[in-house]
Amino acid sequence: MEMRFQLESLMRGAADVVDEVDASFAKEFGRRYGGVIDTYRMEDAEYALMTLGTATSTARVAVDQLRAEGKKVGLIKLRFMRPFPHRRMAEATKHLKALGIFDRSLSFNGYGPVFTETRNSLYGSGLPLSNHVAGLGGRDLTVDVFVEMFAQIEQAAQGKKIPACTWHGLRGEQR
Repeated sequence: MEMRFQLESLMRGAADVVDEVDASFAKEFGRRYGGVIDTYRMEDAEYALMTLGTATSTARVAVDQLRAEGKKVGLIKLRFMRPFPHRRMAEATKHLKALGIFDRSLSFNGYGPVFTETRNSLYGSGLPLSNHVAGLGGRDLTVDVFVEMFAQIEQAAQGKKIPACTWHGLRGEQR
């Protein structure tokens, strides 16, 4: 029991270490990667999508396309799942009207693991959250797939009811 408590205590400080290493890397090499999370066009975003991994590049193109259409969208890239960046996530999302979470896998609970962690992290914030599962089995993640996700997140930002979990590029029921 004591070991689990010590592990949890150490993990809480790990996010600060990640940020310190990122700052040190930037000083040495002139570029940084954002620490535990990286944001894109979030300054005035009304709603956003959270991605991770290589899907982020395609999602950025969708953000630029939607921004060109006058939509106030943004993107959060989750760079580290452990430790989950609770404090930074709350800060990055405090001004949003809705947040969608992209997952490339499903848990036994019918939602993606990133969604579950984010939902737990933002519990009590009142922020509408939706899970968007895509890319399963190596399926393509196109700009249109991300634009479709943003359309649903926009509906949630407008107070409309949307499915809590949407599967993109798959057949099946929505949750």
